[in-house]
Amino acid sequence: MLEGIKIAHSMGFKVGVVTNAYYGISEQDADLWLNPLCKLKISDLSISDDPYHYEEEKDNPAKRVLAAAKRLGMPVHSIRIEKPIVRIN
Repeated sequence: MLEGIKIAHSMGFKVGVVTNAYYGISEQDADLWLNPLCKLKISDLSISDDPYHYEEEKDNPAKRVLAAAKRLGMPVHSIRIEKPIVRIN
């Protein structure tokens, strides 16, 4: 992935990454995994953080990675898909 980002940058493309943040086992792990992306100056980091990925956990890998990315000054946001609602008329 890192080599692909370097190649895309060399061709003039902006690069974003979408992740489910599985590597955010701890704050230290989140920092370890994000540092190479931070050094490559990606344009966007999108983190899936919704009930489909982590139910309603207050502390989960996505939240840890989001916090780490903010600490590192990365352009980051979370993606949330709401649960579907069944309507009966």
